[in-house]
Amino acid sequence: MLATILRRARLGLVAVILLPMMASATAAPQPRPDQQSAAAAFQALVEARRDGSTRGREAALAELVTLSAQERRDLIERLAVPGTPDGIARAALDVLGRAGTPRDPAIALRFLRAGLEVEVEDTIASIATRDPRTLNVLDEILRDLPTEARAILVRAVERVGTPAAAGWLGRCIERASDVRGEALARLGRLAQELGKPPPADVYTAVRNVLAGADSESLRAAIIAAGRLEDADAIPHLIAILRTGAPGSRADAKWSLGLITGLRLGDQIVRWDAWYATEQEWWREESESAFTALDSGDRAERVTALLAIGKLHAWRHKLASEVAPALQDPDPEVARLAAQVLGRMNSRYVGAALARAMERPEAEVVHEAWRTLRSTTRKDLPSDPAAWRALFPH
Repeated sequence: MLATILRRARLGLVAVILLPMMASATAAPQPRPDQQSAAAAFQALVEARRDGSTRGREAALAELVTLSAQERRDLIERLAVPGTPDGIARAALDVLGRAGTPRDPAIALRFLRAGLEVEVEDTIASIATRDPRTLNVLDEILRDLPTEARAILVRAVERVGTPAAAGWLGRCIERASDVRGEALARLGRLAQELGKPPPADVYTAVRNVLAGADSESLRAAIIAAGRLEDADAIPHLIAILRTGAPGSRADAKWSLGLITGLRLGDQIVRWDAWYATEQEWWREESESAFTALDSGDRAERVTALLAIGKLHAWRHKLASEVAPALQDPDPEVARLAAQVLGRMNSRYVGAALARAMERPEAEVVHEAWRTLRSTTRKDLPSDPAAWRALFPH
């Protein structure tokens, strides 16, 4: 078998690296077939990639996936050495991307060099998407990595696309100043795709940049605050609108519009007055309004919904209070709740709206459907099953 593999290889380094593994296997009284098959399957993978054979690549990967994690790691670590040809390195990353464990991103990073950045990023993104525990491992290795490798992790984690991934980017913002700007930008883009709010410390990390002295990352933080739709960042953004540099003021105006839906431009007096009014409602009226929604009579529930529908800050928190009213016994109250949620444009109540589409009242179903189409930008039919599939949990 060894002679056959070496004849087919035509890639001397593979043979040199894998030879000790093969020799130890063939010298044993009862050779371990996993060692021989691992080397053979990897060689087949290298050749299939070189020849552009999708079927051969999948067959080799399928065989390598059957090995234990430690056996795969032993194989790949033998290849993670300086000077490994790119073709072999790509095959090794292919294996890790398909079956790597949370321990393996550090090995993937050993292959990082000019021309392989995308493959390393793909590999780490695949591992982290498959096993969320990978994010904890990335926390541990982040501090000891050079800037280029940290940037790879930031881009890979964005692609995981979960609130936990957003949490990791928030921690990166706090801990890695050299990639803070990119982490903020990636966090902002990820936040717009999430169906659930990111962890609270993500918002805190962005606000800390807004309030701090890191001028290089300030504009990225302003944009991230807007994309996170963080109402608690509004005072920071108004302050920047008042005293910031021209570019920062323009970004702050954009983010304030994104968070609130208002178009007050750079009129600081109007922003101050509006924000004071919203804060007063939360201090003086929010508790009674939420109580009315939960247990008031019909008139009180309608009055509360109409009052909430006029607000612009903390829209996601308001939406979470309004969403239960979609199941109100009174269909007119439920329809009004769907309409108010449409004004709020919160992307975090899609599942509640999808459930409302299962009600028997056509007016409720239609309003919930309109709101779902508006908030998700999905042009799905008025079919509860189609929307349930979009919000499986």
